Amino acid sequence: MPWKTITPMEEFNRFVILAQSDRFTVTELCEQFGISRKTGYKHLERYAAAGRSRSDMGWSAGRRGAG
Repeated sequence: MPWKTITPMEEFNRFVILAQSDRFTVTELCEQFGISRKTGYKHLERYAAAGRSRSDMGWSAGRRGAG
């Protein structure tokens, strides 16, 4: 059986869910996910502003490779 591919949006949702669980600090989660604290807080702010609406979070297939 092949490995399951995890999309960036799934990782984003997982990060937010874990951050809201209060089991980990944002610093710990950022270390686990390999992102900076600045990026972690940006994701949380984006989630809070848009709720669960993915289209409002700026995630689309067209932006995936943009840096």
